[in-house]
This record gives sequence, structure tokens and C-alpha cells, in this order.
Amino acid sequence: MTTEENTSKLLREYLSSWKISKAVELALGNDAALRELFKLLRSHDDEMKLRALMALEDVLKALPEVKRLFLVREFIDDLINAAKSNDDAVSIRALKVIARLIEGIPLDPETFVKLGHALKDLVKSERGEKVLLVIPQILENMRVLSPDPRVHDVISRLLKSKNPRLKAMGLRLLLNVSVYTGDPSLLREVFSSVRDMLTEKDVPLADFALTILLEIASYPLTEELIDDVARTLTLVKNLALGRNPELREKARLMAEKLEEAIYRYYKGRPEKAKEKINELLIEERFYEAIDLALAVGDTYVLKWLAEVLEKMGKETLKINERVLPGPRYPALPPEKKAQRYLKPPSLSQFKTPRKSALDVAPKEPSTGGGRLTEEEKGELERATGSGEEEKLIELSGKKPEAVFELVHKLEEGDKFERMDALRALSKPRGEA
Repeated sequence: MTTEENTSKLLREYLSSWKISKAVELALGNDAALRELFKLLRSHDDEMKLRALMALEDVLKALPEVKRLFLVREFIDDLINAAKSNDDAVSIRALKVIARLIEGIPLDPETFVKLGHALKDLVKSERGEKVLLVIPQILENMRVLSPDPRVHDVISRLLKSKNPRLKAMGLRLLLNVSVYTGDPSLLREVFSSVRDMLTEKDVPLADFALTILLEIASYPLTEELIDDVARTLTLVKNLALGRNPELREKARLMAEKLEEAIYRYYKGRPEKAKEKINELLIEERFYEAIDLALAVGDTYVLKWLAEVLEKMGKETLKINERVLPGPRYPALPPEKKAQRYLKPPSLSQFKTPRKSALDVAPKEPSTGGGRLTEEEKGELERATGSGEEEKLIELSGKKPEAVFELVHKLEEGDKFERMDALRALSKPRGEA
């Protein structure tokens, strides 16, 4: 038995006994084992095919782009065939392996077209949602090595499709192969095509469309784009204000970016903004007019719009209802919440207080169970009122509770009682 045959046998043993990590280790250290993993995709045994794909996904994470480039050329057909399997588990794994294999690698036009057609067929076949959800991972990584009419033909056909998911594929690939040079035609294509996708009826598609929009949100607007942008902004805000929690946050973020772009475009040009808003009102695109006015952010424009809507009998269209809520932040853990109420110690807590004669005077045992007797209270009142400091110090030394009584007067007494108490408490013994 040759070395290659031994390697193949060992690899199969690992996969048969679910020792996927062993198979990965063998393939990373042996090119023959790596090639054998790909060849197992031609097997009629779906279980063996699935395990080979699981190993390949981990192997490809560790391989450099140069090595993956050669594997694309040799084995992309085997992976595409595996992706077409009727077994959803095999199909999903194969799609994930393709995404990992082509990451960062520009494809030659032939491979690009071949993969594009395969993905289009999968979408048209209406496979399970779990299978279709993996396709965006591949689309994001599809780049072409050089411009080619065949590539543009595939993209053009996808963009003309009546199937919103196929059209979304076309938009994604269009952005992948295009370079924005300031020509508004690319952005106009995206904004005009994406409208049918921004609906809660197809959440994965809407999420995919929002991702596409986020990529172009930073490009500057031109006059030719404003109409499409206004329409798109309203659709995005509908999602941000809608009921679906899976879309709300991303839609809110996208709406804010569109609003910022509109604000920059109309900054210092309120009359120009009024012209466009008036056009929308004439066309009875009322919510688009409101959303555009809010994005412009000019008080003069908003006041004018409110008056126009009232004259048109559209008072029920409340402008403030189209204002987006602020971002929602995740709840803080309990320990973080507790830290909000922790106060650091002040410097005064570390200072040694100045000692008065009351503090250093020798104290005799207190009598009376810790409370001043009526007689002692009377003596304290007289001494405080007459300013007899010696008597106050004597009482404080014999009865520390007298100090607390003075503090009580200092806090709650009338003006004269506070003055007497303050003088008595601040008088050192040495000055008596």
C-alpha cells in the first residue's frame, strides 16, 4: 500500500469515528490528506461528505490565501455540486466552506459566473430558509479578478429579475465589482432597486438590503438622487418605527445616516429644501415630505410644512410621530448598576480633626444612664445662655452627653441658641 493510500485510509478512519480534529490536523500537515478531503465530496455517502465538509471548514481557517487560490481552481466544482445536495445539512456546510475558501480571493471571470449561476439556481429552487440564509456570506466575498462582459451580464440579469431576492443578489455583486467615482448612476441603481426589499414581509431580505444601504450611506448626495433617497428614507423609517425587533435597530441606524446626508446637502439652503418638499406634497407623497423636512432639521421649514399640511386638511399627519426614538442600550449588569451609587471618599474623611479642650479633658465616668438629668439640662441651659464657658467645659467633661445636646441646639435651635452652642463647642480649655 502506497503512502498516499495509507493517508487516505487513515483520514477515512478519523472521519468515520467522528475524530474531526484529528482529520483537520492530518490535512494541515499533509497535502495529500487535504486533497483527499476535497475528493470525498464526490462520495455518494452524504454522511461522509458532511464530515469531510466539517473538517474542511476548520482547515481553511488556517490556510493562507495563496494556497486557497489553487484550491479554488481545482475544487470549486466539487463544492458547488455539494451545495446542490438535497440534504440541507450537506448543502449548508458546502456553502459555508465556499464562503471560507474564497474570502479575500478575487475570482477569475469564469469561476465568478459559474458560482453566480449556482447561487441563483439555489434561490430559484426555493430551498429551505436555513440554506438561503448562508448565501449572503458567499455574496459578500465574491470579487472578480478583472472586468468581463460575462460578469456584467450575470449581474444585469439578476437586477432585472422580478424576484426580490435575486435582485438583491445583483445589487450585492454590483457593489462588489464597482468602484464609486462620483457618478450618481451606481447609487441611483441601488436606491431605486432596493425599495421593494424594505418590507417586514421578508425579514432576511430586508436585513440584507439594509446592509447594502449602509455601505453607500457615506457617499455624498446629488440633486439627481434626492427623489430616490427621500422615498428610501421613508421606507427605512417605517422599519425603524415598525414592530419587528430584528430590523428596528439596523433600520434606525440607516435612517440616521440618510438624514445626516440630507442635512449636509441642504445645510444653509432652506428655500431649496422647501422646493423639493413642495414637489413631494403636490405628488401626495406626504410622509416622504415630512421625513425630508425632519432630516433638513430647519425650524423655519418645519413650521412652514405644518402650516401647509393644515391648509391641505392633513392635520392628522403628525410630524412628531415620524421622529425616530433614541438608541436602545443593553441593560447594565447588577454590579455595574451598583457602581453608579458608590461615592469615593472625600479628602475630609482622611483629615485628623482638630482637638479641642473638650476632647482632651480627662473624663469622669458618666452617670445617669447616658442621659442628662433635668437638673443637668437646666445647668446647661443657664451656662449656654450666660456664656459661662468654664461651666460648659466642666459639664462636658463630666457628662459627654452635654456635647450632643449642644450639637442638637446647633442644628435645630433658634439663632441665639445656635450662636451660644457654637461658641461653647469651639472654646478650647486652655482659653477658659
